[in-house]
Amino acid sequence: MQTTLLPPEIAVRMVWSLTENFHKKEDPKISAEMTETLLKDMKNQAVGPDKEYINGALATMYAALRSLDTIYRGRELNFEENEKMTSSQNESI
Repeated sequence: MQTTLLPPEIAVRMVWSLTENFHKKEDPKISAEMTETLLKDMKNQAVGPDKEYINGALATMYAALRSLDTIYRGRELNFEENEKMTSSQNESI
């Protein structure tokens, strides 16, 4: 389906923007909140074939976001475990 409503390149950038919600700091979340608002507006304003396209695109985008969240959490867990191991090694020395 050909549409200019949500080109794939923009969808990828929007998902990347949503990953800012993963951070513990508050500041970066502003961009993610704006992206979420844009996505909701797109979904609400789409009609006809564009509505079907947007619903499919959003499902794909949120699936990708869940995968990125899993990767992020795994990386953070590895950092925490590495910090604990380093601390216990330093204590034993």
